[in-house]
Amino acid sequence: MHGVLSDRVRLQLLLVLLEGKLCVCVLKRIVACPDTRLSYHLGILKKAGLVKSERDRSYLHYFLTASGKAVADAIVVETAAKRKTDSTKSNQVESGPHV
Repeated sequence: MHGVLSDRVRLQLLLVLLEGKLCVCVLKRIVACPDTRLSYHLGILKKAGLVKSERDRSYLHYFLTASGKAVADAIVVETAAKRKTDSTKSNQVESGPHV
């Protein structure tokens, strides 16, 4: 799973899909990458079982699977915890040692 999550574009796709089902044209604008690159990354996420797609007439929509949602939620929680820890460390450094 680490390899699947090692790319910024794939992480960005997972996190934006937390909002719900999105058309591939919207995802393309959000991640700002060429069609072939976007298809490549979505294919990796699909193969890993983190996203699924469905066609609605001429539109292709992607959405998180249950395991994709769990992974994306875990990333959000981990990132928030890291930011809180980093903020606490930063405040300790700025205020100097306590005597």
